[in-house]
Amino acid sequence: LPRFWDFESGNVPLSSSSSNKIPKCWQHISNSAYSIYVSTSSYDAYQGTNSLEINYTNDIAIMPEIDTDSISISDLQISLFAFYDYYYSNTSSLIFGVMTDPTNSSSFEAVDTIDINDSYAYYEVQFEGYVGTGKWIAIKPGTSSGSFYMDNLTLEHKSSCAKIQNSTVETTINSATVTIAEDEIEDGVAYQLYYKENNAASWEEPVMFVDGVAQIESGLKHSTVYDYMIVSVCSDESEVEGLKKVFTTTCANIT
Repeated sequence: LPRFWDFESGNVPLSSSSSNKIPKCWQHISNSAYSIYVSTSSYDAYQGTNSLEINYTNDIAIMPEIDTDSISISDLQISLFAFYDYYYSNTSSLIFGVMTDPTNSSSFEAVDTIDINDSYAYYEVQFEGYVGTGKWIAIKPGTSSGSFYMDNLTLEHKSSCAKIQNSTVETTINSATVTIAEDEIEDGVAYQLYYKENNAASWEEPVMFVDGVAQIESGLKHSTVYDYMIVSVCSDESEVEGLKKVFTTTCANIT
């Protein structure tokens, strides 16, 4: 761990037929030949061109078997981007659980249910409440209507502190101020701002947040796109990388 699936060419489908176009080493229990598969429409993807589509209540997408002799499922978490597509509703739910038998849908034990909105958003699911003997983490819809799309799914050990999801940025022609959403700040956690010019190979030296605010006081180029990322430094000194986002500095007057 961690294991990452973006459902692109690196995750070669089991076959070229739509009925079996799922990631290698995954399994599925399906209502029909087209109910769980890798969608190759870029419209349905968060990044790239592919995403995992799942459609019906009885469909179950089953991840590769976990060696529970060395890894406890209760110590794991999943992060992913997902959205729900249905004309008559703006939200529905995905159910995350664990199975003792990947061929038997009745062995699915639900661990957490999350509401999914009608545009791509980031979600995290932790399995700390699971005490069973299953070896397969699985996902199924909580509704019989509409389609769910998942992308950039990561399975990893759960973090000691939370990943920062929401922040705001104010810019000038050569500076930027980044503010973390107040409800995401945890006691005993330090935060660092990493930034670099868009698509540059390496990050600049990080800037520390003070009371939820980090300032890049000078040195930025005007009208330029920058990547930025907030890293949480947990109380046990482990680090959790936040979502990578961008900001653009203000245009400068022509002189």
